[in-house]
Amino acid sequence: MTGDQRSENAARIVSSFEAEDGYPTDGWLDQFLSIGRMGFSMTDAAKFLARDLLPISRGIACLSVTISEGVSDYGDPQYKIEYHTGGWSGAEALIGAMLNQFWIHHFHTKWQSGGHFYFEVPKDLCEESPAMITAADQASASSPEPFSPEPTSSEQGGR
Repeated sequence: MTGDQRSENAARIVSSFEAEDGYPTDGWLDQFLSIGRMGFSMTDAAKFLARDLLPISRGIACLSVTISEGVSDYGDPQYKIEYHTGGWSGAEALIGAMLNQFWIHHFHTKWQSGGHFYFEVPKDLCEESPAMITAADQASASSPEPFSPEPTSSEQGGR
């Protein structure tokens, strides 16, 4: 398969995203994984993270994706993408499939426990600006608030 054919195949699968009850469908995840580790070119991966991930995230419960503009350590313009799973297994399944892709994994810069993943994508790899979403927009979305347990008595200063 040529590079152009791989790009077309990846684009077709990404554009056919399916979710059911807040989870990506098993069939769609299987198709995404079938692209193969090198199925996305560097540019395909950049566009997926900066353009396609946000609309996909709206179909997955408890998933929060934010995209902002910034600069690299070298001063080059880039998009900074934050992916927060909220512990939701559907969001965890998607990030697992995403990180199986070589170039998506290449743009992955940081992980924090609790399902927090960070990516940095050079702006010059993206043909158009991503679907930007601010923290205020994200907070006003209809997704449920993440579970926050009450502090235990030891955390409150008790015994």
